[in-house]
Amino acid sequence: DGILHFIYCRNYSVGGGDVFCRRSSDDGRTWSEPVNIMASTMPEYHNAFAAGPCHGICKTDGTLLVPVWMVPKAAGETLTSHHPAVVSTLFSRDNGETWQLGEIIHPNDECPDPNETQAAELSDGRIWLNCRCTGLGCRAVTVSGTGWDNWAPLQKEIRMTDPTCCGSVTTARYSGRHVLLTVNCDHAKNRVNLTCRASLDDGKTWPYALVVEPRDAGYADIAAAPDGKVYVLYEQSYGLRENWAEFTLDDLLGTENQNTQ
Repeated sequence: DGILHFIYCRNYSVGGGDVFCRRSSDDGRTWSEPVNIMASTMPEYHNAFAAGPCHGICKTDGTLLVPVWMVPKAAGETLTSHHPAVVSTLFSRDNGETWQLGEIIHPNDECPDPNETQAAELSDGRIWLNCRCTGLGCRAVTVSGTGWDNWAPLQKEIRMTDPTCCGSVTTARYSGRHVLLTVNCDHAKNRVNLTCRASLDDGKTWPYALVVEPRDAGYADIAAAPDGKVYVLYEQSYGLRENWAEFTLDDLLGTENQNTQ
């Protein structure tokens, strides 16, 4: 409906800090006063608590959905510890008036420490989470029919190598087809080789890849516009520089079985 919703944290790593929501109806020129929604995050359960990073989504049915990660108090770590983490989603079914925390997605032997996470809606309405997972060497993924409960067990996505860094996902339409897009540093140890991938079958195969930045990279976010443009905002040198990249779905989907700089 044209409203932007901004979810953010204050002192997220100190006992969970506080979580706020603001909204804008003029493309971000002005914003409402902040509303503290910390009570919706089960503060009795966690210490550190953070949204994303990157963006949330609006489902086809209008549900607002924000991936989050947190450190359970039961882990017995200090208030500022970032590990061991669990992930979940913060969601609203009344356009941001009220928020709820979804089912906790726990680690397992295959994916022991999931944290910074992004969400995308698949072609059939299911919600797909793509997670950073400490020390795994690749991304971790899970799927839910709603986006807040009955999550499949986390599993490795070995086709997406990752150096434990924040990546991002989004969706687009191309010639009437649903396109699932990801961006992350395609290297098992180093934050380099920032790569965008595309799938036309909800992540079953990833035949398309385009290298956005072959050198030093890091945290990245991705967006796609209705005109076929894809935008990537990414850092270098751990945030000392921020870069903006643009390309088209034609550029990306012409790269089957190859990496094109």
